Amino acid sequence: MGKKVVIVDDVISTGSTLQGMRLLVQKAGAEVVAEAAILTEGERARWHEIISLGHLPVFTD
Repeated sequence: MGKKVVIVDDVISTGSTLQGMRLLVQKAGAEVVAEAAILTEGERARWHEIISLGHLPVFTD
């Protein structure tokens, strides 16, 4: 209890892993203080609070 956690993922595209990790951290009684990833992909505006090294756009026809 009272722990602070940084969540780190390799690539964030849908955010489902982040959501699951947030839930686990909350159940453990800790606080998420930052979220980071090597890369984000998809809609860039969705990941404005994620610390990342870069962004991969998704191209559609």
